[in-house]
Amino acid sequence: MLKEGLLMYTSLSIATRSSHILKDPISQTRIHGEFPEWFRAYANDKANGVTDPDLLSLAWGPNSMVKTWHKYYINGYKFHTKAWSQGKKTINSGVYVKGVTGGGEDDFYGVIQHIFELEYYKLPHKVALFYCQWFDPKRNRGTKIHPQYDIVDIKMNREYDLYDPFIIAQKARQVYYVPSPEM
Repeated sequence: MLKEGLLMYTSLSIATRSSHILKDPISQTRIHGEFPEWFRAYANDKANGVTDPDLLSLAWGPNSMVKTWHKYYINGYKFHTKAWSQGKKTINSGVYVKGVTGGGEDDFYGVIQHIFELEYYKLPHKVALFYCQWFDPKRNRGTKIHPQYDIVDIKMNREYDLYDPFIIAQKARQVYYVPSPEM
C-alpha cells in the first residue's frame, strides 16, 4: 500500500489523501512542489533506511515522457476513457476499486477520464494509472446496496469531495452503469 500511495504522489505530484478538500491554488502548488522533493530527499538519506529498489526508483520520479491511451487492456478487461466510449456500442469506462477513507474501507465507483502509462528508471515494468471521476462512496448518501440482491445503486450526481483521482490500473475492476428505478 505504501508503494501505491507514493507512486500516485510522485508520478504526477498532485494526489492527496487529506481529510479536507484541497482545491485552492496555494494548496495545490505546495502538493505539486514540496512532496516530490521531500520524498526524494527522504528516500535517498541513508539514515532513513529506505533500501527497497522500487521505492528508490519512485523517489526519482517517472521519465519525462508519459504515454496516454484511449483504451487499455489489464486484469482481463478492456477499459476505455469516457470520451472514447461516447457513441460506441459498448461502454467500458466504469471502474470499481476498494479504497480507504477516514471511516475505514469503502467501495469506490467512478468513470475513467484519462489513462496514463509511466516508466520509471530501473523499474522493469511500466505503471498504468487511471485518472477517474469518483462518485460519493458514503452509504445511503452516495451509494446504496440492495439488502436482498446486493445490487449497488450509485447516485451519479453526487461526486466524491476529495481530490484523489488516480488509481493504479492493476487494482481496477470494470463495472457497467445501468439506469434503474430508485430502490
